[in-house]
Amino acid sequence: MLTPTSVNDALHSAGPIETVLVQGWVRTRRDSKDFSFLELNDGSCLRNLQIIAKNTLSNYAAVQHLITGASIVVRGALVASQGKGQSWEVVADSIEIVGASDDSYPLQKKGHTPEFLRELARRGLRGVKLVISDAHEGLKAAVAKVLHAPPGSAAAFIRCATCWLTPGVGAAV
Repeated sequence: MLTPTSVNDALHSAGPIETVLVQGWVRTRRDSKDFSFLELNDGSCLRNLQIIAKNTLSNYAAVQHLITGASIVVRGALVASQGKGQSWEVVADSIEIVGASDDSYPLQKKGHTPEFLRELARRGLRGVKLVISDAHEGLKAAVAKVLHAPPGSAAAFIRCATCWLTPGVGAAV
């Protein structure tokens, strides 16, 4: 059985990998004539891993309907990227859709800056005791620093419902 590789490890790979298994959540999808680009994130880092989904995939029609927040498992080859701004991408041999997301799902594609958190603090948010997220270390530090968690305590982080309800994917994050 192939062990999942984190997005962070894939992005920092020393070389191509013939068969890799990555899993996480779709951040965005762009379609072309013969393939789609998926941006995948698993919470292991802030950057996304690009997935190339060719129209020869058996479930390509379903892949073309994936939106932000859908959870997927991708098996394919980690190859040097042809695009700028990234070293590696995965050319998918298969994409398993573990959990779909609908248009009403409120997940935003963008990351929030410390300025966003400062704006929340300026508007009166203080003493944060609970944050629903994937508990990324940078987010934990920003919440403690900017939103002034009580001294000697840190905000509790619980994983979002999608994380908990996605078997396999949620367990790997």
